[in-house]
Amino acid sequence: MISKKWFWRALGLSLVLAFTASAAAAEDISVTIRKSIQKIGKLGGNPKATDADRKKMEELYKQVIALGMNVPPVLEEVLSSKKSTVPEKKASLYIAQHLYHTDKFDEVERKGTLLMKYCKIALKDASVDVRAQALEIAIGTWCSDTYSTAKEVFRNDPDPRLRVRALWKIAGYQMDDAKKTVRDAMGDPDPSVSKAAAEYQANYDSLDAAAAARKAAEPRKKPDPDRPLGGYGKG
Repeated sequence: MISKKWFWRALGLSLVLAFTASAAAAEDISVTIRKSIQKIGKLGGNPKATDADRKKMEELYKQVIALGMNVPPVLEEVLSSKKSTVPEKKASLYIAQHLYHTDKFDEVERKGTLLMKYCKIALKDASVDVRAQALEIAIGTWCSDTYSTAKEVFRNDPDPRLRVRALWKIAGYQMDDAKKTVRDAMGDPDPSVSKAAAEYQANYDSLDAAAAARKAAEPRKKPDPDRPLGGYGKG
């Protein structure tokens, strides 16, 4: 008979070994993902890439995306690291976009919020190419952070092209804050931004004029002779 003391010791040891094995397996998967992203980066960053290279990239993308929830921690690591190359970061954004893509309406907000996490990391990158890709993904993502992210880019990004693109997204909203942002942007010191803002403001003015015209064209209700002023009916 094995004593209870030795039984619990043996069980504890087996759990530790199982956890260690599981952690090692997760580490192996992370290494595999990281190496795949590096390979994609090299192939994608090669201006002389052949059709065979592009086919290899597609296969690597599929392999990484198929690993599901093992992928996100590695993507965050690649996007946050200064050692990662621009092609590696762009590949990570592409993978994140496909990983969180959904056609199910009830999952759009949740997955969009998760995807936006990676966009926000990339939008702080030194490379304008990385930021540009992150912005395109962000403004095409449907979640509660989309507007605030576009506004953050418009306010803080040093590249006027990205600011104009962010302002385009902002101008698609009809709320007062968006209209004020566009109106204020007409006085922006960068001519490309102020010009775009003037165009978007003209669109707002056109929509407001059309709405006013529709309202003016609505037939007015004739007063009810049996309903005196004050809103009370017959006594």
